[in-house]
Amino acid sequence: MQSVVIFDGVCNLCNGAVRFLLKHDKAQNLLFASYQSPGIASFLSSKNINSLEPQSILFIKDDVIYDRTNAVYEILGCLPRLKFLQILFFLPLRINNKIYTFVAQNRYRIFGKKAHCMLPTAAQQDRFITKL
Repeated sequence: MQSVVIFDGVCNLCNGAVRFLLKHDKAQNLLFASYQSPGIASFLSSKNINSLEPQSILFIKDDVIYDRTNAVYEILGCLPRLKFLQILFFLPLRINNKIYTFVAQNRYRIFGKKAHCMLPTAAQQDRFITKL
């Protein structure tokens, strides 16, 4: 399975992050899926992950599911030109996750929310999946 980024499809911050990743993933190693996709919700439910209240980006790589700061760290590791950004995670994981959780809980208030998930362009369609 290719590496998959699972994001909140109605969150403006999350959509901005996906657009950033699409731009910088020149090798097209990453696939994307929104929590709101029925097939993704079923998969997450089977893993005991609540997809109704997404509070974290998820990253699946080599059948391991990463969340919060670990997900961001692992995603950056897949982007050779941006791997150096992993240095931003110099604080202990516990502190990084507290910061991540604060932003995640306030993201709609700070960055806004869309009524519908983003629609990929025709060139991006093969990078978005609806089931795992």
